[in-house]
Amino acid sequence: MYRAAVLGGTPERLAEDVDSNITFSPDGAKVAFMRYDNPDQGKYQLVVHSLDSGQESVLSSGSKSQALYTPAWSLDGKTIMCAMNQPEGALTGLVTVDTRTGKQHLVLSSDSALSYPTWLPDETGLLVLEASRASNFTQQQIAFVVYPEGKFDAVTRDTN
Repeated sequence: MYRAAVLGGTPERLAEDVDSNITFSPDGAKVAFMRYDNPDQGKYQLVVHSLDSGQESVLSSGSKSQALYTPAWSLDGKTIMCAMNQPEGALTGLVTVDTRTGKQHLVLSSDSALSYPTWLPDETGLLVLEASRASNFTQQQIAFVVYPEGKFDAVTRDTN
C-alpha cells in the first residue's frame, strides 16, 4: 500500500502484503485491511494500520476456512463489517468486528456469496453484492441488509 500526493511526487510505502480493499476509519487516521497466510499459512488477520505512526495491530485473526474479507468501517468508528466464509455451515455471511475489542458478531448467514458491504450514511443498513446459486454465482445483484437485525432484501433483480 502506497500513499502519493495528488499533484505528484514520490509515492510513500505504507504497508506490505495488503490482500484486500482498504477501509478508512471515520477520522481518516487509520485503515483496515485483510492479510492472508502471513505470518502463518492458512490464517487470516484483520489489520488496523495507523497512517500517522505506521504501527499495525491485529484486530481479529483465525483460520482461512472461516476467513473475513472485504472490510467496511462504520461511520461511528465502532465496527468493521466484513463478509465471512462459511459461518455456521452457510456459504457466506456478514460479521461485525468491534474496533475496541476485536469481538465478532454474526449478523447474517446466507447460501449466496455476499461481498463488499457498504454502510449507508445513517448506519441503519448496508448494501452488499450477492451472487446466488440460481446464476451459478456468475451474476451479482445489489442487496440491502438492515442493521443490526440482519434482514436481507434484494435491491436489483436484473439479468445482467
